[in-house]
Amino acid sequence: MNLPPGVVYLTGVLPYLLWPPLATYAVLRAAHQALDISTPTWLLVASVLLARPTLSMIQSRYKDYQDRIAAERLGAVLPPLRGKALSSMKDMLDMIMNGFPGDIFDLWAREHGNTFFFDKLTSRGIITLDPDVVKALLATQFDSFGKGEEFIGQMDSLLGSGIFNADGEMWKFHRAMTRPFFTKERISDFEIYGRNSDISLALAKERLKQGEPIEFQDLVGRFTLDSATEFLFGQSVQSLAAGIPYPPTSSRKMPSSFASHPSNIFVDAFVGGQRVAVERTALGFEWPLREFWRDTVKR
Repeated sequence: MNLPPGVVYLTGVLPYLLWPPLATYAVLRAAHQALDISTPTWLLVASVLLARPTLSMIQSRYKDYQDRIAAERLGAVLPPLRGKALSSMKDMLDMIMNGFPGDIFDLWAREHGNTFFFDKLTSRGIITLDPDVVKALLATQFDSFGKGEEFIGQMDSLLGSGIFNADGEMWKFHRAMTRPFFTKERISDFEIYGRNSDISLALAKERLKQGEPIEFQDLVGRFTLDSATEFLFGQSVQSLAAGIPYPPTSSRKMPSSFASHPSNIFVDAFVGGQRVAVERTALGFEWPLREFWRDTVKR
């Protein structure tokens, strides 16, 4: 039986939260008994309650100090920090749910430059729009930049431990597994793509004859899904066979078979899972608190 995400999160974080106040209480009680030092009740309560926040602040300052020393040793300059953790998380969620991909990062970059830190509750992210840094991340220094524990945890219920959600030796294993699919011999076989292109163009021409607009992203998405599943797995999900949707303003309605077509059920579920998984990235390690009793991606 799988425990709810919130319960798993609290089980892991409770020791982290509880040991500083318990240790503080134990030290004050030991001092009282061994040295006969009397601690007022208000001071005892305040010390216990503030133990974890105080230690977290000290650890954060020490980590910042270590980063500055390491940067100086390398002759590097640390990016500026955009503080306001709750504000950053709120803005990112709003972008994911209501805006366009990356638009809030563009807004922040105008204020802080092309590379900057931003805080979440218990973690810190880096945003970069600098082409040279992106080149280092994706190409010249690829092995130095893993996905990391935070991202892998957020994406686990969507992507599992496959190539898109693995680091180190596991990533190398999956990369070796997929490499044969992208040899010159496989890529040069365009029959699958040609056939699905013909089907896609036929659907588009038929819709235009009816005087209706085409949702181009939906059409190329179906072309990609059918081509990719046949190319990789030997069998297409036949999403083009379901047809393409009419716009909401059209008087024409899609038949009930469209919504119930297996490929549409799959795509709706997959896109929904992606959306929830991306929302998790705005919440850092604390995403299970939003899905406390149920992993929404698995549904």
